[in-house]
Amino acid sequence: MIDYSVLINELKQGHAVLVAGKEHNIPTIHDIGQNGPIRTDTEVIHCGFGLFKADVDNETITFDAGGAMQRPTGQYQDYSYTILYASPKQLVSMGYDIDSVLATLESQTR
Repeated sequence: MIDYSVLINELKQGHAVLVAGKEHNIPTIHDIGQNGPIRTDTEVIHCGFGLFKADVDNETITFDAGGAMQRPTGQYQDYSYTILYASPKQLVSMGYDIDSVLATLESQTR
């Protein structure tokens, strides 16, 4: 069983999260893009050192990938995650629903 408490805490603080691989329909770093389920207005660009950026609503969004991602420690932590740095308005435009992701994760901890 995966302990999602770190992600749940981030979401409860209003931070959008992305994971590296498909886990219970949690958005991934691969979902971000002009043609992805989490839509951007411009192409996602790798800036170096694991930092990626794109524009949404004429403002920049950023997230880390690869070795720059966070890896929670603990007995059951076997995933990597990152914060998707975007405003609440940008998240709506992108189709990222924090409440839905939170509900998905909380349903996995019951």
